[in-house]
Amino acid sequence: MHMHSIILRVADLTRSASFYRNTLRLTIDREIPRFAFFKTGAVTIGLNQVAPDKAGAGTCLTEIVFNVDDIHAEHARLTAAGVEFLMPPTHVSSDDTHDLYAAAFRDPDGHLLSIASRVAK
Repeated sequence: MHMHSIILRVADLTRSASFYRNTLRLTIDREIPRFAFFKTGAVTIGLNQVAPDKAGAGTCLTEIVFNVDDIHAEHARLTAAGVEFLMPPTHVSSDDTHDLYAAAFRDPDGHLLSIASRVAK
């Protein structure tokens, strides 16, 4: 397992994407509905549009994503280890050759974590 991306939940995707693109001068890698992704070397920064009432105080606004070779095997292993998933392996996006699956859970302190895996079509 290795770190793949950090997802920041944002209230205004257009405003936040403009900041990362124009102010920080990061290059946008791809956009899909409710998401914008910026390559920063080995780790991608993702912006995830959330409803304004979900972006306030007390809400986890950061998500750390770990890339795994086989999401279903890792999901089964973590479930057997007692991890309770908020979202089971779910198809989240596609490109010409792969589908991306992700599954979300929380660490003991409530930080949002995900595992993700690209699956060839």
